[in-house]
Amino acid sequence: MSQADIEIAEVGYDNWNGGTELWTVFLRVPVSVFVSIETRRDEVAGIISKHLERKVSGAPFTRVWDSSKEASR
Repeated sequence: MSQADIEIAEVGYDNWNGGTELWTVFLRVPVSVFVSIETRRDEVAGIISKHLERKVSGAPFTRVWDSSKEASR
């Protein structure tokens, strides 16, 4: 995380239930970091997801969290 460039972007909108905004948090890290956690990527994604879910759950949010995943560029 300390080496990541972080971007939060609204990536969609659905009229469901009075309107639902869809957001994505992008964490861009150097290739060397991405490769160094290759065997632990699912674990790292789960840890990030858990911490972000804690930060964005509750009022005024309802169901705000879906999942996290990693991807290379």
